Amino acid sequence: MGQHSSASGSRLLDLDLDGLEVVSAELVGGEWQLVVQTTARVIGCAGCGVPATPHGRREVRVRDLPIGGRPVVLLWRKRLWRCREPACSVRTWTERTPAIRSRVVLTERARAEACRRVGKDAHAVAAVARDPWGWLADRDAGGARARHPAGG
Repeated sequence: MGQHSSASGSRLLDLDLDGLEVVSAELVGGEWQLVVQTTARVIGCAGCGVPATPHGRREVRVRDLPIGGRPVVLLWRKRLWRCREPACSVRTWTERTPAIRSRVVLTERARAEACRRVGKDAHAVAAVARDPWGWLADRDAGGARARHPAGG
């Protein structure tokens, strides 16, 4: 169906997103799919300060700026944490990073670039949405999906 290649390793790419590292990268149908995770290894509970215990992961899909002219999807392996202190009112939570806000389909820098193009460069919102970077997000059963000008 298209070009398919892959690579892995945390030194694979430097995304220049503070606190995130690339675990693997795959080129599928002309689009980079990068699996990323946070670099923090020890997290303290916000309620009591006790070091947290890992409690699984949840995958979050967001669009980022293109790499080498190709659209990019980040698959963030977002960690779930659990407080070990029985008396603490905080039980579980998911990690956060300033680069990716909660419940969004774009990284902060992709959002800022889209806003710049609409505001400063005076591009129409519809034109930015049709951009080959694949920023037009569609909601489907699998979550956010990019629609490309070719209809893919």
